[in-house]
This record gives sequence, C-alpha cells and structure tokens, in this order.
Amino acid sequence: MPKKSALRDYRSGTFDKRVAYGQRERKLVLVARGIMPGFRVLCRTESAAKNLAYSLRIRAARVELAEFARFGLKVKVEGRKVYVRGTRKTALR
Repeated sequence: MPKKSALRDYRSGTFDKRVAYGQRERKLVLVARGIMPGFRVLCRTESAAKNLAYSLRIRAARVELAEFARFGLKVKVEGRKVYVRGTRKTALR
C-alpha cells in the first residue's frame, strides 16, 4: 500500500478570488504555525497556477514576519500544481 502524502490536497476553486475571502492567508498561517506541514493545489491551467503562486508569495512574505510564525513558507509551481511547504526559519541576528 503506498504511503499517503502529508500534504493536503485542494482544488483550485478553494482559493478563487470571489469564493473564499481570506482563505489564502488563512492556509498560509496554518503552515507557518506548524499546524499543517503544507498543501498542494491542482489548478485548471498552468497560467492559473502561476497566478495563484504569485498571490500566495505576496501573502507569504507578510505571514512570515508575524510573531506567531514558527516556519518559513516556500511556494513552488510544477506545471498545473502549486506546492506550499513550511521550511525551517533562519535565525535572526
């Protein structure tokens, strides 16, 4: 039996502009706090995946600066899939 991925799968409609107000930032906060290791979104087209990744990266920078953030956020695009993972946060000097 194959091992189940730790990443949570979402459909692209979960993060649509008019459907889910604040949903992008909420999911990023869950990853930054360490509640969820990451998530994967399957988009309809590659350009939609790039647009979603762009919007997630903008919000990720803001979420990483918050006090509660224990992890950094890495957003990666592979074709129609967008991956968001929590990464080890670098030590501040």
